[in-house]
Amino acid sequence: MAKITTPDKQSGHTHSAQEYNAFKAAINDIYDGFDPDGKVLLAKLPDLFFTGLKGSGTEADPFALNGSGGQASAEEYLKALPGFQAGIEKILYGGGLAGFSWGPIPSGSLEKLGNTLLTLGTASVNSIPLSWTGITDAQFYSVQRSENEFFNNAVVVYNGSLLSFSESDLIANTTYYYRVRAMASGFAPGNWSSGSKTTLLTGDITPPAPTSGVVNDNTNTFDWTNSAGYQSISNYEYTIDGGNTYSPATVKPVLIGNLNKAIGQVGVRIKAEAGRTVSATLFNNTAFSKTLDTPSAPVNPVTDNTADLFNWTYSPGFSIPSNYEITLDAGTSWSTVAEKPYYVGNVAKAIGEIGVRVKAVPGINNNSATLFNSAPFTVALAATIPVTTWREAAALTINGNSLISIAGDNDNYAWASSSVRLPAGGSGFVMFDLAAPNAQTSNGIFLGLSVGASRESNASMSFRIQGIDNNRIIGGKNGQYPISPSLPISTQSKARMRADGINIYSEYSTDAGTSWTILNTGVQPASDLYVKVYTDTPGQHLVNVVQSGLTVG
Repeated sequence: MAKITTPDKQSGHTHSAQEYNAFKAAINDIYDGFDPDGKVLLAKLPDLFFTGLKGSGTEADPFALNGSGGQASAEEYLKALPGFQAGIEKILYGGGLAGFSWGPIPSGSLEKLGNTLLTLGTASVNSIPLSWTGITDAQFYSVQRSENEFFNNAVVVYNGSLLSFSESDLIANTTYYYRVRAMASGFAPGNWSSGSKTTLLTGDITPPAPTSGVVNDNTNTFDWTNSAGYQSISNYEYTIDGGNTYSPATVKPVLIGNLNKAIGQVGVRIKAEAGRTVSATLFNNTAFSKTLDTPSAPVNPVTDNTADLFNWTYSPGFSIPSNYEITLDAGTSWSTVAEKPYYVGNVAKAIGEIGVRVKAVPGINNNSATLFNSAPFTVALAATIPVTTWREAAALTINGNSLISIAGDNDNYAWASSSVRLPAGGSGFVMFDLAAPNAQTSNGIFLGLSVGASRESNASMSFRIQGIDNNRIIGGKNGQYPISPSLPISTQSKARMRADGINIYSEYSTDAGTSWTILNTGVQPASDLYVKVYTDTPGQHLVNVVQSGLTVG
């Protein structure tokens, strides 16, 4: 059998399908339907259309086959040739997004993709819209256009993953044939789905779509390159809801607003007017993200140290407590506010430890700056426990909640200790007022915390109250007695011995316990500490004695 060369080696002519089939018929007549080896029936060869072939058919210079029976038919034909060896004979595969690849004809068959269904929309004078159904496992769809139903002059007009395409710049009153199929690496292509549509003889034209969309998320704008012949902004309209609605464009770029908009939600197109339809829409290929508002911080912090409440003035637009969150540890942790004013509790909190802010709401607003307390919270004084509940010690008289010392033995000093104690490692205090009746002599009265319950035990830390003439309190430890300023004889003047589990402090206050000044500090012994009172003058009083954290017995 003579070999048919395409294109013809003599003339360079590319044979048409009709010519090729005529050649085949002539060969059938001469050779009675068989090739020289008598193995392949020529009548069973598929009709193969060779389109735009250039080259010799070698690996370096291959033919591209486009058959009416598709790739599978071409493979079956080649496998039927005499001497076919699987994995050695090769064919040019692919095209479009996947590109072309020279490879062996598979000895087996690939799983075939499903068949998509092509739909042709309403044609205009110069455009035809196409859409098709999606296929499982498809990576892209190839759309070809031809001017005849045999697709022997087909051109690829779309390769991509979308399910629609609109071709413009077509010729009026012309019939176009289209076909589409699903494709994916590792799968045999699906069958072609085809159809035809004729453009209108007269009517509206479809202008070309704008190009080169530009998303500026900082300025919340969308820009584009105008279509040729449509330079006026009045030609355009835009959408921010994926094409459901459009508004006339009055500026370029279009201001979208501070919004969250996914890819494909913002777009611009040429709008319809007399003599033309709308163009295809150019959509955003980058998302817009909303910049959240930051509310104003609340103002006017109010520290109510008596009721242990913290209050503030609402920020504009945030007028319910649950809009806010509060911190009690200078911003380390936060909790939502349930009521306003906020109950802090009977705790000591320095300036800047308590703060409130408008809380962040995802997608709505950031949190505001924090409003911190500008005045401290202090621990409220414990309720007075009358010292009549204390057990008497030698040379000690109890009167109400005052301690009255009586001169006694031991070189005219009255030493007295009670069974009221601070447990080892505990925290608490014993406190009294510097108010009349009070010390009348220069030595005054002493109050201390001592190791051991006996009245002879020395105090680990003690006060000495000077006489009424200079109204001083002296905090002492190990013979050291720093002297306080002259203090008023008043219920506003208080003195206390306080332990925090680590140290013991002698302190005084001139504002009824709101603030304290430390006179002396000493290490707290690792043992129980007992309250002790001693004096060298009869009739000395400790007035309004209050304790917290101590144990009786």
